[in-house]
Amino acid sequence: MSDTSVDIVDLDVGGEGDVAALYERMREWLLGRGVIVDERTDALGGGALWLPGSGAATTVHLDPGCDMEAEGIEFVTERRVFHPGENVGTAARCPRCGCEVDLDDWVAQASEMFTEWLESPEAVDSLPCPGCGAVLRTSDWEWADGERWALGEFAIRFWTWWWPLSEDFVADLTRELGHETCVIAVRI
Repeated sequence: MSDTSVDIVDLDVGGEGDVAALYERMREWLLGRGVIVDERTDALGGGALWLPGSGAATTVHLDPGCDMEAEGIEFVTERRVFHPGENVGTAARCPRCGCEVDLDDWVAQASEMFTEWLESPEAVDSLPCPGCGAVLRTSDWEWADGERWALGEFAIRFWTWWWPLSEDFVADLTRELGHETCVIAVRI
């Protein structure tokens, strides 16, 4: 059995104080829009899962007469490698030169940087392209047959949420975050 989520990862926020303030602001914003209610249950993996509210249907494109089904929203407030699980592609592509790197080779190259980034707030999210030498963030790599990866300290995870999220909702949420984001459809 598998589960799905949609992660909206903030690519720019950093530091405990900034992450905590962003969590409070975004929780209030989602409560105010009715996307969630002030009621929680346990999330898969142990966090708190905020239950969907009457405004949850405004986050997606629904066909007329279709009911919204969603498990809830989890706020991720720690440094993490966000990956697409089973939705991973077979090769990453550099957006600058088009060089393709096999998944296993890309992960081998990225693993050391991921470990360093997770352990040190001073570490930088940077993976050089073997083709042109461009230094790219994890989320900059394109995947022709899969979802992107990202490094971040804050994300909003929509568990078992109808996909896709509406472009208007993602734009509103990104504007409210005030930072660049990466949207990842995850299957685990």
